[in-house]
Amino acid sequence: RKYCDELVGVQVPVEMQIITADMQWNAEVCRWHRGLHAARDRGGYDAAEEYRRTHPMPRRESFSEKSQTRRCSTRAYHKQRSDQLAEFTRSLIAKHDAESLRDHKGITFEMFAWKRIVYDEFHEALRFSASGGNEGIAFDALRKLHANLRWGLTATPDLTSSERVKLMADVLQTFVPPDCSEASQTFLDHFVRSNSWDISTVPLEEHEVVVKMTQNERALYLNESNAATLHGHSASMSRRAALLKLCSHFTPGEEISAGSSAQ
Repeated sequence: RKYCDELVGVQVPVEMQIITADMQWNAEVCRWHRGLHAARDRGGYDAAEEYRRTHPMPRRESFSEKSQTRRCSTRAYHKQRSDQLAEFTRSLIAKHDAESLRDHKGITFEMFAWKRIVYDEFHEALRFSASGGNEGIAFDALRKLHANLRWGLTATPDLTSSERVKLMADVLQTFVPPDCSEASQTFLDHFVRSNSWDISTVPLEEHEVVVKMTQNERALYLNESNAATLHGHSASMSRRAALLKLCSHFTPGEEISAGSSAQ
């Protein structure tokens, strides 16, 4: 975004933002919980307890109100940026000179208009919408690409709420009012199609494979198994999938431990 702005001489409007102590504290608590869940997923209950010990939960009194400048993308800014990028691109194409292109650090997708854009694994693009930093900028760039036709391909669309459907429509440059179930359903009925196929025609064969683990692999497997049993999740599909991932056919540089088979 900064590169494109400098390329065409556009500046993002800046505003002063007040960040309250509660806002900072809530953000740090959310970050702390994500770290806790990541530690538990990696190493089970013991890793989670170690994380709690080495990373104390943020305290409200540690934060105070502060102010900072923030770039705000207004509608006028986006229109000016889009128009000047288009004009700049037209001037490059009119020169028919490869040297003029080499003078620039890079040519971005935003500088062109496309006949058709196809988003494969469309649901992955929507996950960036709630992210900040580079991922948020990437979602904004995808949403504003110029194209006559837009297709999104996914086998797992997120239809859990009207807001998620609205994000889908945003990327396809179709307006859907926020928090309006009727408008969201109208969008789905008009724009979304689903192919069906007969899964019974796919042959299914089951094979039981005995895996030989090293001592380290067995320790990881038992730790995950014990953590699942301790929390009463041993029978859940997600825990069984986690255990399956720890079963390995490869034992580089180690001897297989006695009695370490797992099914």
